[in-house]
Amino acid sequence: MTAWRRLGGFAALAACMGAFCSPYVEAGEGASVVTTQVKLVSIYPHNTSAFTEGFLYLDGALVESTGLARHSVIREYRLQDAVNMDTISTYEEDGDSQNGEDDDEDVEPSTKKGVVNEFHYDPEIFGEGIASIGDKIYALTYKHNKVLVLSRKTFKLLETHPFRTSTGEGWGMTTDDKYLIVSDGSSSIQFFDPSQNFKRVRSIDVKENGNLVSKINELEYVDGEILANVWFENCVLRINPEDGTVIERIDLSWIAGMVSNLDSMQDQHMREEAVMNGIAYDPASRHIFLTGKLWDSIFEVELSYLAKEHHKSDT
Repeated sequence: MTAWRRLGGFAALAACMGAFCSPYVEAGEGASVVTTQVKLVSIYPHNTSAFTEGFLYLDGALVESTGLARHSVIREYRLQDAVNMDTISTYEEDGDSQNGEDDDEDVEPSTKKGVVNEFHYDPEIFGEGIASIGDKIYALTYKHNKVLVLSRKTFKLLETHPFRTSTGEGWGMTTDDKYLIVSDGSSSIQFFDPSQNFKRVRSIDVKENGNLVSKINELEYVDGEILANVWFENCVLRINPEDGTVIERIDLSWIAGMVSNLDSMQDQHMREEAVMNGIAYDPASRHIFLTGKLWDSIFEVELSYLAKEHHKSDT
């Protein structure tokens, strides 16, 4: 596990900002330009066995949900402890597949070193997105059509409820503190009310320049917008939650290029699956944490439109 590095200001990326932080431009003559600058603040180590499906920042800690049958966990840890966290097992060695159809060996027990709380899904469950409202954490499942409800304090399983998206799959999840906002691998983002037995109250289709954007994955609700990863794309979309319009596509391919363990993965399939998927927002610093499936790093970044100075000037 690499030691974490701290980078001050824009200086570390000054030479490459122009090349990598290109604006998203709407098609058409005279189209408006939305440009978000990305400042790299810090890089922290990430568990290289974590097949990241859900990612959020909560009470000063990161909470991460991982996928793959027999390897799906929800783990809470603090960034200062991330460097000391041991891995669970390496998927290259035990032959897991992306759909969880693997051998019957037991999961190697995880260490508690650096871990604040931990929940293990049942072995047959493929874990997906997570969100927290009040004293509860909600956890999606990939194809089991149910949502798990955990105690925020203890990570103890409290309830299990039927839960079905339009495709029958659970992918990403976030919340606006009222609804669970869920992606299902399509262009649809759906809003469910946990106070009404997880009733689906509405949905939006994500559109960029009038075209549907499919494979919407991990989600984060920030300042009245939905931030989203797209499966197999190194970007974050800023999405209007009212109508699904893409406000901006933030190119983060340069972030993926800094992940040092991807080229050394021996399993070709898992190397292909090791894509960007993880957005967590710290409201105190207004910074975003980014990671990916099986990545060795977590990247703390500042998006210019969320910067404290920018926020103050708008209020």
